[in-house]
Amino acid sequence: MSSVTKDKINCEVISWPKKAAADKPNPIPLHNQIELPPHGTMLLTSAVFMNIHPSGDLRIWSASPIIITSEKSVRISSTSALGADFARGWHKLPDELKERILYFCTFLASPVDRFTAGRKLNAPYWEYSLLRYLRMTPEIATMAMNLFYKRNEFRLFPCRQTTSRGGMLYPKPHFNRIIRRVVLKIDSIQKAWDNVKKLASGHYGFENMRHVRIVVSAALYFRLPISAPDIPTRFSRWKTGAQSMMADGVTFRCEGELFCQPLGRVELQGLNMTQAEARQYELQVQELVESKVTFKHSGKLT
Repeated sequence: MSSVTKDKINCEVISWPKKAAADKPNPIPLHNQIELPPHGTMLLTSAVFMNIHPSGDLRIWSASPIIITSEKSVRISSTSALGADFARGWHKLPDELKERILYFCTFLASPVDRFTAGRKLNAPYWEYSLLRYLRMTPEIATMAMNLFYKRNEFRLFPCRQTTSRGGMLYPKPHFNRIIRRVVLKIDSIQKAWDNVKKLASGHYGFENMRHVRIVVSAALYFRLPISAPDIPTRFSRWKTGAQSMMADGVTFRCEGELFCQPLGRVELQGLNMTQAEARQYELQVQELVESKVTFKHSGKLT
């Protein structure tokens, strides 16, 4: 018996004792990607090397079955190239089953953003979720790209560099026409409200948008200068300015929801407030935003 441990992932090769076959556990033959949950254990066998992600440089193989345990969630995939057997099997599948398979392969649990798409830190995740399928057959590439953009949620980033009122970082128009689900976080009414209005009016494109999630940071109403004498005064000034800026309100042509992100522990400590004290302000923000943002099927702040 031999083993290797890396990044809290343990791989142990099993040397079967001479027992009756019925006493031996059945290893799983690895052909496709398998997700191993945190603190999970799996007995595998493979005719070729296996890759273990996110430890992308961990590649193992053994003629005997291998037990893999991990303290964190990992993806285990075969290095075997897709060949004629895969092509024959794939072409026998109905379109709805092909779509279901590729949906599972390209779905991301968290929103796609500029970090997922552009930073080297997340490049393997981005590549594994879409790029590998774009390198396959034209049919698979087309289906994978459409599913990736239609089914995943894309996070839009308000920024301050473009104009005095700020701008927006968002996918190119060629792709945003495919996107169905977006999320926009409001950290500052003064900077982001113009972005919300433009998103609702179609200024940014997204003509096929089906669902929008607006995340309102509870910290936004404390962004006034610290020179304000006390928190109630600061909040009163913020609310007056926000009501004026949001006077006309916005209506999205699609379904949507509003989510209020409460103050975190560090923020509460910085303001010397308890959660109960902060909640009275959060409820007022909730009421204000709910009165100014509506959807085709309205969603309440939660």
